[in-house]
Amino acid sequence: MHGVPPRCMPRKGPRRGYIPGVFQRCVPAVTEADDWGKEARVEQDSDMALWDPIPDPGETTITRAIGPLELQVRRHRDEWHLAIAYHPHGNTGGNDPHTASEAGAASQSWRRWVVQDGSGGLGVVPVMPDRAVVVRPEFPIVLPPAEKATFYVSVPVWMRVVALPGDRALLDAPTVVLSKIWFGDFAAGELCYSIKSRARRHLAEDDAPGGCLAVCPVEVTNASPRDLALERLCIHVPYVGIFAGDGRLWTSHVSVSFEGDEQTAQVRYQTDAPSECSAPVERSKPRRTAPGRLSWRSLWGLPFLSTI
Repeated sequence: MHGVPPRCMPRKGPRRGYIPGVFQRCVPAVTEADDWGKEARVEQDSDMALWDPIPDPGETTITRAIGPLELQVRRHRDEWHLAIAYHPHGNTGGNDPHTASEAGAASQSWRRWVVQDGSGGLGVVPVMPDRAVVVRPEFPIVLPPAEKATFYVSVPVWMRVVALPGDRALLDAPTVVLSKIWFGDFAAGELCYSIKSRARRHLAEDDAPGGCLAVCPVEVTNASPRDLALERLCIHVPYVGIFAGDGRLWTSHVSVSFEGDEQTAQVRYQTDAPSECSAPVERSKPRRTAPGRLSWRSLWGLPFLSTI
């Protein structure tokens, strides 16, 4: 696409639950992998041991599989050697690192980091993606005036490898390679990742989303006099941190309130663990600090385009 946003066109004609000229049909810009919505039903390992530190393996090559991502690690003298690969259906084997076969190790593309002190091993940290994510519910959701609802969106996290001691970042990589989509129009918009979600209203105790997914609670309030149709939600996930609790990963809370006839939106990104997460342990901080209370018009100067 060479940096040029694709064509985004307003919907034609009025439609119940939609505001003409406000919601847009957005065309994907770049596709790097099959839609994660199709992959999300593959069983994923929910054991938080996936994010435990990796001790110094010496010359032995060990493997850590997190969803479709496979990380290989070895230590040679004063260097860390790392390699990553992706498998379409993930790896549902055991969590413990294992000795890789010579053929498997040779098939990787290795990178080397000179780190004198390797006594602490490597930290493996879940972090949120480096771009906003556009969430497309399986079915359009309509919120009538004065209604409020909380949705739980599962977002594939990234893996950050840090050298210990010191937390020196060596590598950032997505656990799931997502498609990209341009969200907005020619004058204003941004390149985002695209995911499908059931946008669940409730989470069951035995419904852990897997070690490579973080549950993002999104509270939506319709303070406008019109029906609000949520066909696409753009969540700026670099503004939220990650917590572990109840056998799953969580993000901090996001709240959005749609207000007024012009469909302005006020957005808040919290910094604490969500109330749904008991005994939370912070695993990573937000990539960026949210600029306080946000509004769609202050960000883009355009009518509301279903973005949070």
